[in-house]
Amino acid sequence: MSSTAFRAGMEEARLALLIAQAREERGWTQGELARKAGMKQPEIARIESGEHNPTIETYTKVTVALGKRVTLV
Repeated sequence: MSSTAFRAGMEEARLALLIAQAREERGWTQGELARKAGMKQPEIARIESGEHNPTIETYTKVTVALGKRVTLV
């Protein structure tokens, strides 16, 4: 595995953790977040577990539902 692939994997894991933490801070279930983001609960579960590599559009839906912003650097 290249260092670039490793860093990308670490960033995805960090984003998954941040999404789960923000959801839990609000006291929401995955189903509640999914409903607010216009998604299905299994999609949220896959994002939070790192099983799914979401698109920027998906991250945007989730972060907007959480009242956060997506910043690309």
